[in-house]
Amino acid sequence: MSESLQKRHIQDEEQAIIQNPPENSSNCGYLQRNLISREDLFDREKNQSLLKRTKTYLSQLFIGNQSIIEKSCIFITIVALITVLVGISIIIISTFNAQNLKRKEQFASQYIIKPKTDQNNTYKLLTLPNKLQIMLISNKQAQYSAVSLDVQAGSWQEPQQVLGLSHFLEHMIFLKCEKYPEKGYLDQILSKNGGYSNAYTEDDNTNFYYKTQTKSLEETLDIFANMFISPIFDEDSIQKESSAVDDEYQIDLAKEDFKLESLLKQISDPIHPFSRFSVGNTQTLLENKEINIKDELYAFKSKFYTPNVMKLVVYTNEDLDKVEKYVQVFSNIPEDNNSNEKTNFQLFGKPIKDLGQIIKLKGENDKFSIFFQLDFDRKNYKKRPLEFLDYFLQNEKEGSLVYFLKNKESLILDFSTEKFLDQQNFLIFHLKFTLQKTENFSFENSYKKITNSLLNYLDFLKTQPILDQIYHEKSKIQDLSFTFKTSSTFSEKDIAQFAKNLNFFNYKEVLATQSLYQDQFDKQQFIQILNQMQDIAQSAILVLQSPNFSEKTAQESLFKDNEFDNNVPLFSLEYSQRTLSETSIQEMTNIDQEFQKNTFITPQLNPFVPFSTKLIEVCNQNEMQINLEQISQNELQKKSENQDFLKKIFKNFDFSPEDNTECDFQTFLNENMNQPQLIKYQKGVESWFLFDQYFLSPKTAAYFAIQMPNMNKNIKQYSIGAVYAQIFENELQKEISQALIADYKLDIQYKNSQIRLYVEGWSENFPQVIQKIFEIYEKMQINSEQFNLAVQQQAEYFSKFKEQNPIEQGFYIFLQKSLKKSFFEPEEVLSNLNKLKIENIQQIKEKEKNTFKLTSLFIGNIQAKQAQDILQNIENITTFSDKNLNLQQQQQIININKLDSYFIRVKNQGTENNKNRGLVNYYQIGERNARNYAILNTFIQDLNTYLFQFLRSEKQLGYQVQAQLLTIGNIDSLIISILGDQVSAPEMNNYVNEALIKYREQLPDQLEQYLQLLKEAAQYRLNKHKDSLKETMEYLVQKMEGLNYSFESDQLSINELEYLTEEDIIYFYDQIFFEEKRLISIQVHNQEDSLDKKIQGNDNITNEKIMVINDEKTLKNFLSDKSFFTISGNS
Repeated sequence: MSESLQKRHIQDEEQAIIQNPPENSSNCGYLQRNLISREDLFDREKNQSLLKRTKTYLSQLFIGNQSIIEKSCIFITIVALITVLVGISIIIISTFNAQNLKRKEQFASQYIIKPKTDQNNTYKLLTLPNKLQIMLISNKQAQYSAVSLDVQAGSWQEPQQVLGLSHFLEHMIFLKCEKYPEKGYLDQILSKNGGYSNAYTEDDNTNFYYKTQTKSLEETLDIFANMFISPIFDEDSIQKESSAVDDEYQIDLAKEDFKLESLLKQISDPIHPFSRFSVGNTQTLLENKEINIKDELYAFKSKFYTPNVMKLVVYTNEDLDKVEKYVQVFSNIPEDNNSNEKTNFQLFGKPIKDLGQIIKLKGENDKFSIFFQLDFDRKNYKKRPLEFLDYFLQNEKEGSLVYFLKNKESLILDFSTEKFLDQQNFLIFHLKFTLQKTENFSFENSYKKITNSLLNYLDFLKTQPILDQIYHEKSKIQDLSFTFKTSSTFSEKDIAQFAKNLNFFNYKEVLATQSLYQDQFDKQQFIQILNQMQDIAQSAILVLQSPNFSEKTAQESLFKDNEFDNNVPLFSLEYSQRTLSETSIQEMTNIDQEFQKNTFITPQLNPFVPFSTKLIEVCNQNEMQINLEQISQNELQKKSENQDFLKKIFKNFDFSPEDNTECDFQTFLNENMNQPQLIKYQKGVESWFLFDQYFLSPKTAAYFAIQMPNMNKNIKQYSIGAVYAQIFENELQKEISQALIADYKLDIQYKNSQIRLYVEGWSENFPQVIQKIFEIYEKMQINSEQFNLAVQQQAEYFSKFKEQNPIEQGFYIFLQKSLKKSFFEPEEVLSNLNKLKIENIQQIKEKEKNTFKLTSLFIGNIQAKQAQDILQNIENITTFSDKNLNLQQQQQIININKLDSYFIRVKNQGTENNKNRGLVNYYQIGERNARNYAILNTFIQDLNTYLFQFLRSEKQLGYQVQAQLLTIGNIDSLIISILGDQVSAPEMNNYVNEALIKYREQLPDQLEQYLQLLKEAAQYRLNKHKDSLKETMEYLVQKMEGLNYSFESDQLSINELEYLTEEDIIYFYDQIFFEEKRLISIQVHNQEDSLDKKIQGNDNITNEKIMVINDEKTLKNFLSDKSFFTISGNS
């Protein structure tokens, strides 16, 4: 088409449009872009003509389409209005939803069941897009942050062909992930921030938790989340970590609880997941060549570690809005659309099918267990039938089951109960009796008599008219214990429990799950449980343990020899199993109403349940004033030379309501009661006092040490003291049993020729409980039954040391023996117990009691005058020796010369099949020094992490590797311990030396980069408030027994942190490990090892003098050298 023809065509087309506008010309798109030609733009006449034609066109266009245009405008206006309204609605709805969500969170937080002492916690509940549920807890008083993630998947979900896979995955998860591929990176960060991590695997859940300084919370949460988002399971880690799992398995083999659990697994239905070997070892994890363990790990993680079965709890002093942002990273944990339902274990039924069995099990001690497999719906957990039953079973007062079996029939030494297994529709309840072996003892008679007495007692309880009242009393005790929990903050283990609870219970009950009771007593449910237990043929497994069953006169063939039908090397089990005969069942289930009437006493209401739970108001009374007349003037004169010391220990409280001075409670406490005060020092009694309402609990705690100085002179005297202390404990358990049931705590120990008592309970009845304790102490009469029972109990106690693993034996036996001037091995005590006569114990009152002294400390919700009144009551009941004003006993421990090392090589005292070895290295530092203690705290956690990674993860020496501080008296030291079976104990020591050198090589760079962070972690540890009254008590008692009355010494160490330099820390490290090393190395061999007299390898890196001690004679000669020992206070 030519240009002229084009122009003509365009003109004709334009004219046609003007004259005949199209019907749909309202569409703007119809107006052609070539309506005005290029040439016309530069021709004025044509432009005017064109403008005229355009106006005409638009006029005709409007006239012809007026109705359509008006409708379109109306439509556009309506659309615009609707758009504005929709926008406003969206804004309103979004605002409403945000406010509603906030109200919902506040509502949820408001209805969480909390202790009364929980006044500082703020709660927030979240659900991430991937369905992972989170509870955030903020407490501005918290001194650290703690995190736990619980996965509702455990060993019962693992495949049959890879036993121990779930436990193995728990180990592997912590190691590496794609974002943080450095092995053990999380633990490195935690150690530099004063924290640590841990985890555990159970049947139906796995829990991971850690604690750290809050400043590292965001970083550690990111690392923690990525462990579950994209973990790395490489071949090297698999090989090394499977060895760690195997070491854990080897340790478990020596434990009694592991044997019992393994026994039940053996006799269970093989189809049921309970029957599986859940710990795992290298054989089950690696030796099946048809299984690719890496693939199995990824598959199990992908299938079961899904966010819909995960619960995360974060506890911190950080603002919750910030923490909410931190945890969003967990929304990246992938979902598995093919497996998002929780496993229903009810389909498997109950694990033990053949009940009514009697089993003979080879064990270390004589014990009898009854395992009851009972129907119980976990949804009814608030009815608490077993907890209510346990309330009666644990009572040792006259007329109870335990009193009858222990004191009347001499059948048992001890008794305990536990929920062995707790599942959705059943549970296994375990009753364990430690048998008492009298002259006419027989296993057959014992188990039948115990079982029959138990079943009669259960029958007796059914008929008691007071059950409803006692249930409400028990409920009140539990409620009070929860309401006034003696801790205003949560520990990392609390957070782990909350995460687990969140996976199984309503969010409102997360904090209180273990304490909640239904309002109404369900007697029918209680009776149903008792009926099930009485039907032992359909509910029970009876297990007898002993190292020797040979009873030629036994009627049942099972007990006539020490032969066993079954030997299971995997669990180190030897056992025989029989079905209970009809005759035996009839004997044990015989219900004798006359026997019940003559034996058991109707339970009574508990007089020790408190009526008042008010806290003492210190600001409006003079009861805090110390009566200085109770403090020896000789002591005042002796201390008068040191005015600062005198001011501290004899300070009175500076407040009187008569002076009209307004009392600010917290200021008053900080200024007047932040350190213990001496409140009595006369008549053989030294007593201290500290008012402490930090936990906002109406409870008081007291520590008493009855010092018996002559009981430590020789092994016979020590054994006499041990039996005397045991008789005292037995009498207390009987006489104050109701107080213990009412949530009083009583802990009794015999240590360093002292009877040590820790008592904690409700302030209201506290004076009466203490008075009762000392009345029993004073009036205690010793008969043959008490004597025989106590001797056997002590024999059973000291024989337990054989069950300890090598590093426990190394620390509690061989190190103590090497360090202390007066220490007696368990074997020595055992051999002497059988030589004692009742007269030896009875003569204590006549010959020794006038030498006894008393040291005590009161803390908690108690006034100074109340504490002094209690001491006056004690003085009215009994007396103590005032011959020596130096009341605190002093313990002599070895003083190691610089550059001296002692290698003490001994055999494991446990069983022959225990292949483990142990190393306990004791590096003595010297008397407590604020600066040295500050330095120790800067690097101890980091050193511990390094040793763990180098010795356990890299060198694979053993399952347990640890570095920790130890203070005996006022002597500080550092302990490095290893437990494993891969190398000999001397080789372990060589590896420790290598690790210490390697750590030293990287220490300068470490300090240059992280010194400030390490200082802050040290300050956190030193400044951390104790988590309970008992922890506070233990800390203060340790100071007192070390004759260290500078109770603020930790604060002095905190002050020193500011001035520490890198050079200070390196110099100190070199001194204790190399240049002035003072070492006792306890090297515990297994039974197959030989005790080499030679120094091996690089044992002697720096020390000038090394002594190898590998026999009893050399050790005795070593300990007899008095020049080695120095007085260091008590331990």
